[in-house]
Amino acid sequence: MFTNSGKEQLLKPLFDKLFHSLFPVKSSLFPARSAITSAARSLTSNQSLMLNSLNHALTATNLDPLSLEPLPPETRQRLLRFPLGLHDSALLPLEEIAGIITVELNQILPVPEMPGCVLGICNWRGEMLWLVDLNHLVGCPPLSQIRQVLASPLAIVVEVNDQPLGLVVQQVNDIELHELNYLQAATVGLFPSQLIPFILGVLPGGNGPVLNVTAITQYPLLQIHRGEEERGRGGEGERGRWF
Repeated sequence: MFTNSGKEQLLKPLFDKLFHSLFPVKSSLFPARSAITSAARSLTSNQSLMLNSLNHALTATNLDPLSLEPLPPETRQRLLRFPLGLHDSALLPLEEIAGIITVELNQILPVPEMPGCVLGICNWRGEMLWLVDLNHLVGCPPLSQIRQVLASPLAIVVEVNDQPLGLVVQQVNDIELHELNYLQAATVGLFPSQLIPFILGVLPGGNGPVLNVTAITQYPLLQIHRGEEERGRGGEGERGRWF
């Protein structure tokens, strides 16, 4: 007969062998945990290096907005582009335009004995506005001969010495920014001879002519008819009368 202590000594090797066969995880946990710990330390180290590098880059670049140099002033001017003739376009300085209105043809009052470019007069802000076919004035086909013209064309209202004049065009396109200091002289042969007197200058790169509002409103032919109109009215010189 075996005593209890003898039984334990006899069975202990068997229990140990059985335990290790059932629970082999214990011996494999430590290498895995060690690998995870090592990888975590490596990741932390890499993150620290990355942050240090980023901080160095930010420190080296001065991002203080108060220390930035002011932007240079904008010297370009806003110009309104619109079609002129059959295939070309021209521009007018936006600062010289008082407004753009839709011209209702049935609201235009024709005036006899006026140049062919003068369409007549209409009401604008409660005042009389003379309308001029700009195409016809500068030697291009009149609007009446251009199929693309809508039933209601547009009038670009320019104002010189507080006197408005409506330049009737097919439509208006876009507002553009250009440096007028780079304008070039208009070359004879590239533009109709009647257009040359009204050109302020030509934008480089084939961007078209910029028209001179003062030259248009003070065109001698229009001034002559303006004088005749004023003499017929007793020299009143009513505001809004150009002819």
